[in-house]
Amino acid sequence: MKPAKTTLIIIAVILAFLLLRFVFQKKDLSPQILNCENSLSQVLTSFGIGNDLLITQSRTIKSDFKRRWLFIDKEYRVPYSVDIGSLQDALSSDKKTAPVKLESIQKELTKDKRTVTLEFSLDKLAVIRLTLKAQTIKGKIAIVLDDWGYSDRLIDKALKLNIPLNIAILPNHAFSEKTAREMKNAGHFILLHLPMEPHNAASQPLEENTIMSGMNKEQITAILDKDFSSVPFIGAVNNHMGSKATEDGELLSTVFDYLKSKNIFFLDSYTSGKSIAQKIAAEKGLPYLQRQVFLDDTSDRDSIAAEFNHAKRLALKNGRAIAIGHDKELTLETLKNFIPEAKKDGIKFVYLPELLKDEMKK
Repeated sequence: MKPAKTTLIIIAVILAFLLLRFVFQKKDLSPQILNCENSLSQVLTSFGIGNDLLITQSRTIKSDFKRRWLFIDKEYRVPYSVDIGSLQDALSSDKKTAPVKLESIQKELTKDKRTVTLEFSLDKLAVIRLTLKAQTIKGKIAIVLDDWGYSDRLIDKALKLNIPLNIAILPNHAFSEKTAREMKNAGHFILLHLPMEPHNAASQPLEENTIMSGMNKEQITAILDKDFSSVPFIGAVNNHMGSKATEDGELLSTVFDYLKSKNIFFLDSYTSGKSIAQKIAAEKGLPYLQRQVFLDDTSDRDSIAAEFNHAKRLALKNGRAIAIGHDKELTLETLKNFIPEAKKDGIKFVYLPELLKDEMKK
């Protein structure tokens, strides 16, 4: 065969190969699908749902005669605090997913289960499946932080926790009013942390104007008037110290009559196992709650963490727990570390009135 003819044949074969490759080359849809996935991830992130809440995911390469594409299947845990309806609407926006389109929405909404599955398509091909499993609330914890008013040093740190806080403020201190205003402006619940007589009072440093056993009604009322004028936005009262005072029925009757006239409730810090505050509150028709856990009696990170976990176990078992800590940096740092895992376990952090409302439904 002549060289020229051989060359022509080779060229023809190459051209034929290139032509066939052009004709039969598969269109890759994956880049468009990945762009859509990125848009959906941005929406989820805007609702506080990141990769830490991703339960499972899979990616599969699929193809037919003309096309190649990526099928993405993701399942997320959605926190109880997220409105799953609003999230679904945001994920359904054509502007965010074009040219990929929402093909179907499947819902399973019952008392114990809320699941929404969104399926997206491109060129009539299923390309993304997104399953949203809304978390159910398994228990509630009210965090009460005592002893505010001495300083404003930790206000910003507390606000950055981004959970409901119940702030118990000591009266008549330099930062009592400021703390109440800043915490209330951030939406938090304010308690008057009322100084009351402990056992062994002579050996303990007491707050000025601590309510003592043996005081008459006029003396107690005068102290309460002064305390209430120093702390704005009071929604409840809890006792500071008070192991002896909460065992004194006459003293409690005077205090509770005053609180009832203000239409506020009492949280028993429960500094004495012999407290009769619940009994007297019931006699007076005064709404009452009681502390279950002290968080930071021991100023040790591991001990505080153990008490937070104790509160979580109680909440998961009984549906609720009230845990009291203090205006301490270590307590706030430990709480910050506790919050994410507690939420994953179905714990909702709440203000005390929500627990009181739940209690009154029983």
